[in-house]
Amino acid sequence: MIGDGGHGKVVRELIALVPEARLVAVLDDRYGGLGGGEPAAGRAAVGAPAAGHDADAASSAGRAAVGAPAAGSAAAPAVAAQDAAPASAGPARAEPGASPHPEPAGPDGGLRGPVAAWRSLLERYPELEFVVAIGDNRTRRRIVRELEAAGARFARLIHPAAIVSPRARIGPGTVVMARAVVQPDAAVGAHAIVNTGAIVEHDCAVGEGAHIAPGAILTGGARADEGAFLGAGAVVLPGQTVGAWSTVGAGAVVTRDVPAGCVAAGVPAAVIRRAEAEAAPASSPS
Repeated sequence: MIGDGGHGKVVRELIALVPEARLVAVLDDRYGGLGGGEPAAGRAAVGAPAAGHDADAASSAGRAAVGAPAAGSAAAPAVAAQDAAPASAGPARAEPGASPHPEPAGPDGGLRGPVAAWRSLLERYPELEFVVAIGDNRTRRRIVRELEAAGARFARLIHPAAIVSPRARIGPGTVVMARAVVQPDAAVGAHAIVNTGAIVEHDCAVGEGAHIAPGAILTGGARADEGAFLGAGAVVLPGQTVGAWSTVGAGAVVTRDVPAGCVAAGVPAAVIRRAEAEAAPASSPS
């Protein structure tokens, strides 16, 4: 778990509710000057795909593969990654004088360490699997790109109280929260968040790194492209698209496409300004 903020609290509880999952480490730069413990081998298989489902599909019980090794292979530790430093922070690093190694377990059983400790953990345990559940899309993308460059693997986490069609596709690193619904032939890209009570209807597409906030609804055939953010309770009507790195305000109703890189609000939703220039996707970590 990278970071230990509000969104991380929800993800940590989700992990505790998945019988196959175990929390190995919580990494946040507030945990500095560390040393000591390390995860034991075989400590965490963070979920396995249900029989008859491919690696990209969620199980009919609403629980997707959370990245466990294939049958017959040895279980490996797993790390769930949560809220990290604020979006304005620079690249992940340990505080001055801090050792990038985890300290002994916290009250939830997970080790504690600075954000930079993921490198040390990954070097020692290459089968570790990460879930970067950072609410801010840009920060999540930055951390994910750093992990990808190092060859890290990513887990999926789906709350037992979510409903996910076996015909839906859920990308690696994605988190689906309690009471969320993902319907048949919907595709949710890697490292997305389908938050509490959100609905992704049939034939919808949620792009990589998008965040569907609590209670937001994508109706049939709607899209939220890469890095898009739908505020709490927002609704996208059938066939409409929210462009890449655009934001739709809470409670808005999207009746026509929202272009990429915009902020839209209201009923019906209207573009009120262009998003920040840095919202455009980057090809490498910033």
